Amino acid sequence: MTLVKRKLSAWSKSVKKALIDRDLSLDELAKLIGYSSTYTRNVVNGKIVGAVAAENRINEVLDLEEEVVCMGNRRVCTKELAKLTGLSAYQINLGIKKGTIPYIRIGRRLLFDPEMVLKALDLEAEQNQAEARKKYELAQEQKEVIHYGKLVDLLK
Repeated sequence: MTLVKRKLSAWSKSVKKALIDRDLSLDELAKLIGYSSTYTRNVVNGKIVGAVAAENRINEVLDLEEEVVCMGNRRVCTKELAKLTGLSAYQINLGIKKGTIPYIRIGRRLLFDPEMVLKALDLEAEQNQAEARKKYELAQEQKEVIHYGKLVDLLK
């Protein structure tokens, strides 16, 4: 029998490092956060995706950075992606049509890597911000500033 080794996410690795640094076991962590040891182990190992409350509690107890996102290496469907990102299914479908949300098509089914989707959304936000900044600067350059003295001259 061969075991398939699952690749750990960056968040899972940081949790395990923090447990080693604090000389804690997963069972002790489970008691500290108030969840069962099985559930905690599955969240840390990436088998349960989207357990936001448990992930936040683990981050609090272990003093981990809030920016670290636990998604695991699992692919999710549109409904699960909507829960994880806060987007609606309609917005996700628009993103697919525009080409801004990466996806995998298997037959008629669409699957998403949540970490890749979040990176793509961050990139789109940066591009939108740069575009808005350019439009603002262009508008500022095109504005004609009329001083009061010149306005009086124009009225004569």
